Amino acid sequence: MKPSRSPAWVRPNGSAKRTARAACGLSFAVSAPLVLAACEQNSFVAPPPPKVDVGVPVQRAVTRYLEATGNTAPIKSVDLVARVQGVLQSINYQDGAFVKQGTTLFTIEPDTYKLKLEQAEAAEAGAQASLKQAEADYKRQADLVQKQAVSQATLDTSTSSRDNAQANLQQAQANTKIAAVNYGYTNVVAPFDGIVSAHLVSVGELVGAASPTQLATIVQLDPTGDCNDFGKPGGRPASRQMVCQRSYRSQSRRRTSGPNGEVMNYATSAASRTAASANA
Repeated sequence: MKPSRSPAWVRPNGSAKRTARAACGLSFAVSAPLVLAACEQNSFVAPPPPKVDVGVPVQRAVTRYLEATGNTAPIKSVDLVARVQGVLQSINYQDGAFVKQGTTLFTIEPDTYKLKLEQAEAAEAGAQASLKQAEADYKRQADLVQKQAVSQATLDTSTSSRDNAQANLQQAQANTKIAAVNYGYTNVVAPFDGIVSAHLVSVGELVGAASPTQLATIVQLDPTGDCNDFGKPGGRPASRQMVCQRSYRSQSRRRTSGPNGEVMNYATSAASRTAASANA
């Protein structure tokens, strides 16, 4: 059986093959310029140079500091107490106010203790008069003994009276000093400059009856202590004790943070805290 042959119009002859090769070459030749043209349109554009800020070196003193968590505490804090018994007559300051040393804060029945002082002074004057009389009598009896006009026993009695008068005068002088001290205690004054807390008693109350009655507390603002818990880096504190360092910076430079994050000087913040505790 003879193999089948494709018709002549199906089989490519030599001329057809050459025509196809020419068409492929023409297609490649046409597409190459198009690719090159596209590459020329997407040319690379260099970015602008980066912005560089140039600083001029400045030579100046640098403050060395250490940041640590902690709190400030007053070096001095004193409880103001009533040292004499009596009725509280007046309160002479505003709660949370800053007061100067020597300012009278409370007054406790001064009239009564002034009268006691005057009474002691009168008793001292009477003791001085008695001593003067006893000394004059002793001299008189001593002269009579020299003249043998009186007995020695009479002179001994006069001597004893003079010594008793001297002792009575010393006691009267001591009573006067005590009365003067108690009279001074009727005015409770600030022992140093500082902030005074809210008063703990009211006008008209009896204070100092059985024991000293606390009236208020005063704290000193300058100097204050910086209390920080210093420990080893990256570990637990080496000691649980607080390390307090004295700070003698002026009150105007002393700053702290308020409850809302605002910055206040220490005097203002202390007054605010004291007033807040008083209102509470």
